[in-house]
Amino acid sequence: MNCRPCTVDADYVLRNDQVEPLPTPPGTLGPDARALYRFIEIFAAEQNLEPPHLLSTCRSREEQLNLQRRWDAGDREGIRARPADPDTSKHVADEHGICHAFDLFNSDSWLRTVGQHVVKTFPGARWGGNWLPPDLPHFDVQPSRRWIRAASFKI
Repeated sequence: MNCRPCTVDADYVLRNDQVEPLPTPPGTLGPDARALYRFIEIFAAEQNLEPPHLLSTCRSREEQLNLQRRWDAGDREGIRARPADPDTSKHVADEHGICHAFDLFNSDSWLRTVGQHVVKTFPGARWGGNWLPPDLPHFDVQPSRRWIRAASFKI
């Protein structure tokens, strides 16, 4: 799974007619969140639904604050609900560089079908469709254990 938003195994993006390297993600999606994403993939396939389309995963504190500032200033394009504070957002990587949330950009109907199934059947998962105001694309998971940084030791 590629954790950079809106890319398909690409290392560059076209921006203002210039080819620029993609920014390095601020973290990696944790194992529990990856398991949730895989669970969604399997459920969608079993139900003959389109696969999940990943919009975003890990964000830096600065990116999260910028999204909040945009929302507060009335610039809500592409933002469906006010972003959480960086200290509580599961999109912001923890001290080990692991985040526990992702957003999908499937249709609202698809998100409702999948989101309702997820909250009933995947332990520790939350779906933003149950919040007020709803944030249908958002999924996160409470990690089942403490994970250490990838590649921090040799086997």
